[in-house]
Amino acid sequence: MSYSALASASEVFDAYLYGKRHVDTVKYLEERGSGFGSRLAASAREFYDEVGESIYKRYDHSSAIRLARAAARRVATAWKPEGIYLLDTMALLQNAPSEMQRRIMASPEIRQLYHQNRVDGYSDTYTDLDPGKVGVDHYDYRRVTDGVMMEQLDGTFCAINYFEELRDKGDELDTIEQIDIMATWEQAMARINAKKEDPTSRWNSAL
Repeated sequence: MSYSALASASEVFDAYLYGKRHVDTVKYLEERGSGFGSRLAASAREFYDEVGESIYKRYDHSSAIRLARAAARRVATAWKPEGIYLLDTMALLQNAPSEMQRRIMASPEIRQLYHQNRVDGYSDTYTDLDPGKVGVDHYDYRRVTDGVMMEQLDGTFCAINYFEELRDKGDELDTIEQIDIMATWEQAMARINAKKEDPTSRWNSAL
């Protein structure tokens, strides 16, 4: 080769089916719970307050809502075909087709986070064929950026062509595909920088 100058099934179902609790429902339950506790003897009320609050908080901060959102996003993107195209929503990113998963994971920034175990990196579907390699050392990165005019560290711009044997004929990307992939990198990194939800997790993991 030569070079030239990212919970259980029942929880998912329940969360998707029932969704997030309405604020009025929460208020009603809190009021009813408060009334029940006040009718207990002092020792029993102390136990109720401690255990009841613990259970309530555990549910409120559980993965149910996160899993519900993940399930809804999978349903919303189920019709999307395989192929290489721009993914510009969290739903599309988290449920990227396998061809796009490879290319998303070629982003140097996302790949470094993946190696640091800071993003999921499509753990149940993506196979890393070049473990530990990032940027120009990574085959998929070279295919995405081959011949693309890019800014260099010194602020100049140049296009680098990589002459190497392709692993598969489908690895020869056209210009539109390259642009779509690199735009998807920006979309994914914008969401990672928001430090909320992982765009590379089909389970909608938190960052």
